[in-house]
Amino acid sequence: MLLAGNSHAALIGHPQIAGRPPSINIAAGGLTARGCAKRMARLDTPARADAAVLIIGTNDIARRHRPERPATGRRFEADVRRILAILSRWSEHIFVAAVPPLGPEAADHDADAVATFSDRLEQLCAEGQHVFFDPFAAIRASDGGHVRAGLLSDDIHLDDYAALAAEIDRVVGSVLDATL
Repeated sequence: MLLAGNSHAALIGHPQIAGRPPSINIAAGGLTARGCAKRMARLDTPARADAAVLIIGTNDIARRHRPERPATGRRFEADVRRILAILSRWSEHIFVAAVPPLGPEAADHDADAVATFSDRLEQLCAEGQHVFFDPFAAIRASDGGHVRAGLLSDDIHLDDYAALAAEIDRVVGSVLDATL
């Protein structure tokens, strides 16, 4: 199992997912899709993983990156394609999470872009026959871009990454069990 992406993936740690040995986690806080692609291009993997999980997008929807601009969306898609190409060499199955919801005080991020960037991820998964899933569905507010009250530590990061790991385990496990 391989975990990649931004701080949401990094904060999961090294859980055992789908009954596999503890995960290899190459995620790092603060990464945009471009930063993740550049970082991954410099890495080698010692063996092919059964599955890889990518959590990306939160830093791409920071207002300073102008997520509402079409050029930003195109750049995000190109960078995610690069990540998916790398993960395809490293892993049998690729799972891509929806962009996590934000807290109400995350003014430096565009909550409206959560759905737009998640839609982009879903489309890229459909093109590459990867699994798109939303491990954050149970904590989303009705608008989708925000989290229900009291679930984040700082308007960006979850209070409970063990619950996120459990949801990833559920989804990845069900897919991998079905392919055996």
